[in-house]
Amino acid sequence: MIKSSGPLQPLHISAAYLFRIYHYEHDNSGFLYSEGEPFGGGYFSPHLFCNNTLNVEFRYTIGEKHSFGFRGGPRYQYVKESSSTSDSHVGLDIHLSYIRKLLKSFRWHMTVDYTKVADVYTRFIMASMVSYTF
Repeated sequence: MIKSSGPLQPLHISAAYLFRIYHYEHDNSGFLYSEGEPFGGGYFSPHLFCNNTLNVEFRYTIGEKHSFGFRGGPRYQYVKESSSTSDSHVGLDIHLSYIRKLLKSFRWHMTVDYTKVADVYTRFIMASMVSYTF
């Protein structure tokens, strides 16, 4: 983490790398019964799935009550669905957040997340919650 000094002292910058790998013995992504792959089941289950994400985060705080965050970066995904087919895609992750301290132990969190991997996957989430720290 890099902490700034001077007029932007409440600015914090950090970086993170996320690597995930999944392996399924059988491809159960088919929706109908089948004697061969993809078997019936209807869920994403490739033989190999790798996901790589590199994010840079900027967090800016105002006093003790407000915190704003931006985290984002590129995403690379590799999928091997059978012994002969594989595919890779490049995408983007963007996460925005706001945290407001309400009382000594209560905080209100608001987040917006956007993930896009080529034309195969898009996700947009807005969430809000109150947390209690004890």
